[in-house]
Amino acid sequence: MIEESLFSALQAPSITALAKGGVWPLEPREDQPWPQVTYRFISSVSKPTLDTSGMFRARVEINCWGHTYSDAAKLRAAVLAVLDGYVSPSTDSPRIQNATVQSAQMDDFDKEARTYRCLCELYLFHT
Repeated sequence: MIEESLFSALQAPSITALAKGGVWPLEPREDQPWPQVTYRFISSVSKPTLDTSGMFRARVEINCWGHTYSDAAKLRAAVLAVLDGYVSPSTDSPRIQNATVQSAQMDDFDKEARTYRCLCELYLFHT
């Protein structure tokens, strides 16, 4: 599953050093420390050939959460440094052939929860 390849990429030491609460699909965990990273798949399309389903392009949203804007922004910078141009190891199946940044900077603040969210969107090209 492409989700596993993305999760593996998000386990890079530069990301896990900042994401004290871990990396999770969809929503941050209230029972874990902050900052945290979440990811969600927005859409996926392919260009089939006569013989195969072709290369897939998945649109992914990566959210970096923190109790300070600085924590969330530093985490997003680490995620972008790892994922921009990322190619997964040849042992991954499916394999990310390339990750391309779609949108590098969108920010949000939840007044009730007092949390900052810095997000970015990427396209993952995979087999």
